[in-house]
Amino acid sequence: MGKRAKSSKENALENQIIKLMAVIFFVAALGMTQDFQISIFFGLIGMTAAIVFLLWRIKQRNKKLKRAGMDEIDQMEGIEFEKYLRLYFTDKGYTVKDTPISGDFGADLILDNNEEKIVVQAKRYSSRVGIKAVQESLSSLPYYKADKAVVITNSEFTKAAAELAEKTGVKLVGREELIKMMTGFHRGKKKKPFTDKEVRDEKRPSGEPLPEKAPALLCPRCGGEMVERNGKYGAFQGCSSFPACRYTAVAE
Repeated sequence: MGKRAKSSKENALENQIIKLMAVIFFVAALGMTQDFQISIFFGLIGMTAAIVFLLWRIKQRNKKLKRAGMDEIDQMEGIEFEKYLRLYFTDKGYTVKDTPISGDFGADLILDNNEEKIVVQAKRYSSRVGIKAVQESLSSLPYYKADKAVVITNSEFTKAAAELAEKTGVKLVGREELIKMMTGFHRGKKKKPFTDKEVRDEKRPSGEPLPEKAPALLCPRCGGEMVERNGKYGAFQGCSSFPACRYTAVAE
């Protein structure tokens, strides 16, 4: 709760900045013009400038969150992890609502896509997530009248948590699945102009089919395709999901 309260304080600070800018512009204009109406006008300009600046800062912050890899997520505060997931699910077409800062009844985010409502509990942990997280998610289902419950973590789950989730239908998203989620998020929704099959089915000018593409090496950590990269010490194989996955291997 303390970390979510911290976010509330940040929002309050931003509101104070907007008010302060309005007052500064108003007082400065009043001192120069001695005209109350003109001073109000400049006060509104100051307020607008502050709002534009804060909106720009939020946009830059969201861009940075979207580019975050697992190393960055491992260093996040809990509230930052919630913000990251909010951006992810918004990108996937969900309407995302935050639960109250105090008394969240076991859920951090509420997802709705007009077909189902999902409660999400976000756990940015350095240790395994225990059974309590699953129990809290279960308790949030009837309160929010949700269809599904999901617990997402950058870590893993204890055996007891996994057993209870399996018996009760709570979906658990651990570190490896989170990496796969992040991979799609970083790549965006753009579709490749041709699939591998479509490229292979094309004909060369001579009429001969293109050679079959060699099987791609897959990352043992996240399942992404390995690609050749050049680094300080020469060529190496790196996961195409970078920065979500930072697995590397010696180039063959």
